[in-house]
Amino acid sequence: LATHTSGLPRIPPSLLLRALRAPLDPYRRYDDAALARDLARLRPLLWWRSAQRRRRGPRVRYSNLGYALLGQALAMVWGAPLPEALRT
Repeated sequence: LATHTSGLPRIPPSLLLRALRAPLDPYRRYDDAALARDLARLRPLLWWRSAQRRRRGPRVRYSNLGYALLGQALAMVWGAPLPEALRT
């Protein structure tokens, strides 16, 4: 997730229209429940996996969604909301 090689899209499909309307902050009201719903519906891109097998090393594709998931995982490990965990 941290290296942007997860195969997740840059932005979840549920936010595509919002991103067009509010490109500076489409995640403004995006909460943990929305993240869980989007991740349950998504599958890492299949071409991504096959491309990794053919090339040396993983292919990088920037993903805000991947970083949102990484933030959730870090918060769970720390047992605190992400901003508090990062300050600690």
